[in-house]
Amino acid sequence: MRRGVVWNLLLAACAPDSAKVGVPDSAATCASVGYADADGDGWGTGPARPDCTPGAGLAARDGDCDDTRRDVGPDVPERCDGIDQDCDGARDEGVPGDGAGCADPPAPEAPARPGTISVTVQTDGGFLDGTLEPASVCVGTQCRTLDIPDWLDRLPGATETYHLDGWNLDAVDSFALRTGSGRDGWNLACVQVAVDGRPVYCGDALPVTVGSGRGETASWSPSLSVDCRGCGPSPLTHGPLLGAVTPHAARLRIRTDAMRRVRLRVDGAHVATAWPRPADDFAHVFVVEGLSPATRYTYELEADDVIEGPFSFTTPSEDPAPLRLAFGSCTLFDDEEAFTAIRAWAPDVFVFAGDSHYGETDSRDAHRAHYRAAQARPARAALFREAVTLATWDDHDFTGNNDAGDEAAKAEVLEAFTEAWANASYGLPDVPGVFGTWEGDGVQIVLLDDRYWRGVDGSILGSAQEDWLLATVAASPAVFHLVVSGSQWTREGADDSWADWPLAQDRVLDALSGIPGVVLLDGDVHRAEFRAVPALGYTLPALTSSPLSNIGGGCPEGDSDLLACHTGANYFMGLEIDPTADDPVLVAQILEVGGGLVDTWEIRASTLR
Repeated sequence: MRRGVVWNLLLAACAPDSAKVGVPDSAATCASVGYADADGDGWGTGPARPDCTPGAGLAARDGDCDDTRRDVGPDVPERCDGIDQDCDGARDEGVPGDGAGCADPPAPEAPARPGTISVTVQTDGGFLDGTLEPASVCVGTQCRTLDIPDWLDRLPGATETYHLDGWNLDAVDSFALRTGSGRDGWNLACVQVAVDGRPVYCGDALPVTVGSGRGETASWSPSLSVDCRGCGPSPLTHGPLLGAVTPHAARLRIRTDAMRRVRLRVDGAHVATAWPRPADDFAHVFVVEGLSPATRYTYELEADDVIEGPFSFTTPSEDPAPLRLAFGSCTLFDDEEAFTAIRAWAPDVFVFAGDSHYGETDSRDAHRAHYRAAQARPARAALFREAVTLATWDDHDFTGNNDAGDEAAKAEVLEAFTEAWANASYGLPDVPGVFGTWEGDGVQIVLLDDRYWRGVDGSILGSAQEDWLLATVAASPAVFHLVVSGSQWTREGADDSWADWPLAQDRVLDALSGIPGVVLLDGDVHRAEFRAVPALGYTLPALTSSPLSNIGGGCPEGDSDLLACHTGANYFMGLEIDPTADDPVLVAQILEVGGGLVDTWEIRASTLR
């Protein structure tokens, strides 16, 4: 080796770091460490390396779990989309979601042979446009009657949906609508036909009258084509109905005109996708989980490519907080004034305490028709969008006047009820019924089912529901427990009230009066009342709110527990509840529809123990 080379090597070995080839003069810069950052989001990955050249694709922070996406990194908020945005090793955690993985499910697979045909028909609105003639839909040689039991079909302006099962067809390449042989023609405004939920025909500009009279069409069979979105302004025919919203979850009920893809976004982020099915009357309840207490959320719905919203809701607190609650019962008439008044009162929660319609029928399809008609009315629909809406039933929206648990069709009727509402739960796994609870802001609402089990074992609730009621109320930390029954609680009640079951009534009232904070709510009797019901522990306040839209009944005379009674008008009751007061208070207000406040009762928690 030459001495010059050796000398140069010695000089290089002894030189300071700043003089080494390829190393910047700044020792501070070269001393820093960086990580490969291919997507430029400020988070790197892989082994650390000297960061001697600023801006050379390195980041000072390690921890990126996907270096190809700028929307993934440890400081990126998690979203419900099946991706681990915040790189903590878990997907979709701690964000609103549906508990089903946040992925868009595909449309349900069509059966090999068409089995269900859904026909939606809108009758024109002129006075003579409806018909009393029977009608049918035919595919090939098979025909089915378009008839909803216990329902007046084909009235002017009405929109009706018929789900007809069991066709077992090779294919559907045509259909025909027909009426009877009379001369009462049927003027059609819109027709939509879906096969196993999928639209195959839609027409909303129909210059056709189906019938056998002069100028009418005896059998109308258009070519299959989808020329409209449906027989309404949107594929979303009903909703959203804001159901049970709790501190950490929310339920939102919608209905579509066919099996559409419906996406739910909360605060701009995708949360869930649904394909409403004909088996459920195209109704669906979204369940949103992972919410935070006392937080306002906005949401929107996209049915196919039609966006509805934005809408909003606020989750209740886990701790006591002021709450406004309205409740009422009995809507025989189509009049909407009561719901306009309730909406103006601006409750946080609205409770339908039974008789939301007067179908009085064993037919599931008739109940569906009643719910569709009622929940499409503008004022009712607006209230249900804005207030947490909970419901139980009584006799008229069960199977019939004063009916009990021996009705053979009660399971079908229960199915229609659960499709129509969005309560937190219905019954127990082995005990069917509409009973369930809601809790928030220091208030518990217990919805009872006073029909499904009435009389089955000599009681009004049935032993399993009765045990559940007492255990559920006793276990709740709420300041006030509002126990809702469709039938009146009073011991001096008329027929079809709790007074018809005195042993069960004594047992339940005495047990409830041993739990602090119980207030009884009911409806049914077409008047508004305050009662003080004696019981073993303390006197239980009982509040009756009825009717929302019906003929008023008379006030009873001589009832020892009756504090106030108002009749001759339509009423709802508003409860202003403050569980945070030194002595928590519930102020009950009887409000006349169209007339305002008529009576109040201040109930202190100190009197409920």
